[in-house]
Amino acid sequence: MADLPGPLRTAQAIGIISASFLSGTFSIEKCIPPFQVHLLNPSTPTGGLFTLSNTLTPTLLLASPASLALAQWRLASSRTQSTSITVLSLLSSSSFAYLSYSMFKTLNQPRSEIFALAALFTVGVVPYSFFLMGGLEKTLFEEVRVKRKGKEKEKEEAAGNNLERESVKQLVDRWGMINLGRTGLGTVGAALGAWATLW
Repeated sequence: MADLPGPLRTAQAIGIISASFLSGTFSIEKCIPPFQVHLLNPSTPTGGLFTLSNTLTPTLLLASPASLALAQWRLASSRTQSTSITVLSLLSSSSFAYLSYSMFKTLNQPRSEIFALAALFTVGVVPYSFFLMGGLEKTLFEEVRVKRKGKEKEKEEAAGNNLERESVKQLVDRWGMINLGRTGLGTVGAALGAWATLW
């Protein structure tokens, strides 16, 4: 492997680390349990989409009143909302895209193509979140609003009389399963970036 200039090495490190934090393959929770992280600094995003599906969702499914599960989901969702996910996704994908562009039409052409794939996978987290999870999150936030106001009549009208409503736990479970897709995109992007770096 030929020596690369400092900016390219820095871009490799930024791309791999940010994609790893994004997917949850490396996060601060490995050192400190997630809820203690928030006790230390409530504004700290836990980072790691895998943590949301692997740790948070099963815990929410055990919550006995639905309003408690919704309140906990809203709190966790607001802390890891799209801002931190989008920033990490764009940071890693732009680093990988820079690497791909820098190595294009050189002896490192195959590595350039792998970095381009890594950029596509990591930036794919943003449209995946918007198109596949946006409607479900909107439904869950609506449930939070309705539960807060305690208006069963408004809840029934929003659902429609003929439609059978999904329970809160089913919605949270479905959200956790769909979130695994975001985790997969970030993990594949980080793995491709690491492979192209080590190759």
